[in-house]
Amino acid sequence: MSTRRLLRENRAHIADVIQVLATRHHLSADEAREFAAHVERSLLVSDIDLPRAFLDKAGFHTYLLTAITRLFLDFQRDLWGSWRPSPLAERLGATAVLLEELVVRDGLDFDGAVHVMQTAHRVDWSREALLGLFHDLGLDAGAARGGDVPAGPAEPAQAPPSVEEALREALKLLSSEDRLALAMRYIDGASMTRIAKVVQSDLRPLHRRMDDATEVVRRALLERGVSADDVTAILGHPPAEHAERQVQWWRAAVPRGTL
Repeated sequence: MSTRRLLRENRAHIADVIQVLATRHHLSADEAREFAAHVERSLLVSDIDLPRAFLDKAGFHTYLLTAITRLFLDFQRDLWGSWRPSPLAERLGATAVLLEELVVRDGLDFDGAVHVMQTAHRVDWSREALLGLFHDLGLDAGAARGGDVPAGPAEPAQAPPSVEEALREALKLLSSEDRLALAMRYIDGASMTRIAKVVQSDLRPLHRRMDDATEVVRRALLERGVSADDVTAILGHPPAEHAERQVQWWRAAVPRGTL
């Protein structure tokens, strides 16, 4: 089967991945449509040299997820232009990046940024939580120099999700076969040979699929505010004293019978 035909037959899956990324990064409706058009131009119009290893369904879905995620990074760079978010905003997640973008790059005051975030970008944080984030980012200092500081006491920014919740959401980006493969690795400590038999894959392409799936999960965890140390503990090979915590996180995120 040709690559172009595979892409046409997987339009629904492509649309689902686009929707997940657009929601996660708070794209406006216009931005989401522009991103979808960017993906279609890049995937459905261009000829792609697809590795033979990705021609099975699960592997192809992993390929699409990885490719569309990379296309989003290119799209985001074009969207931002020369402006880049601060390291602090990137650590605090997509909502912090959007707030900083609207205030620093676009010159909106706090109330204007909140209005745009809650209407155009469908951000469901309360004004109080966004005000706390505004102060955490140090944006109030800039407002004090050239504009109005929002009134009222600053409430703490909305707490980041738990590690288990963040891992559970990240795993939703993967195909069911890739979720099963990672769960077997991190919960059961299964060998690659055993995993290959269960998911009915050859060993060589399975290694690449699992590497790609792990990278997708790593990026999603960081975007959701999980610390770099915890991400390493979740996806790496931690020392013996942390191995039990790793298994507990994975069991909480992937309960038996949910794969």
